[in-house]
Amino acid sequence: MKPAGDNGSYLQKVPLVGITTLAETQFSLAPKQGAAMNLKPLDEYVAYDQTQQTQSDVDAEIVYVGYGIEAPEYNWDDYKGVDVRGKVLTDAGERAAVGRSQVLQGQGAYVLWSLVYKYLEATRKGAVGVILVHKDDMASYPWEVVAELEFGGEVVFESWKVQP
Repeated sequence: MKPAGDNGSYLQKVPLVGITTLAETQFSLAPKQGAAMNLKPLDEYVAYDQTQQTQSDVDAEIVYVGYGIEAPEYNWDDYKGVDVRGKVLTDAGERAAVGRSQVLQGQGAYVLWSLVYKYLEATRKGAVGVILVHKDDMASYPWEVVAELEFGGEVVFESWKVQP
C-alpha cells in the first residue's frame, strides 16, 4: 500500500476546532410580556454553538416542532406547514416518544431520535437555533450526563461550521 496522506506520507492533517462554553455565558428566555428568565449554565442548560464565533446573540421567535422529525418513509413530518427560517426551534426531546410511537420503530428509525439528526435537520431548514428539552423521566439518561458532556467542551471538524 502506498502512502496517500499529506506530502506523500501516511498522515493527513485534519483541521479541528475546540468549542467550550465559558462560565460567564448567559442564556435568557424573554417572553413578549414579563421578566426574562435567566438560566444557570450546567444547572439549567448547556449550550453548543456551531458557528465557531466568539459570541452569538440570537433574538428570534421560538417555535415548537413536536419531536423535530421529518421522515417521509414513516409518513411523519413535525415540520409540515411550519416556517422555521430564522427561528429557534424547541422539541420534545431526544427519545421522548420511543416506546410510545409505534410508527417510528425499527433499526433505521433510531437515527431520527438522535440529537445530531435534530440539529442537522433544523439547520437544513434554516433555523438559527435549537432548544432541546431534557426530562430525566423521558430520556434514557439523567441530566448530569448532558451537563458533564458540555463541561469538557467539544471538538468538531472545522468544516462543520454553521453560518451565523
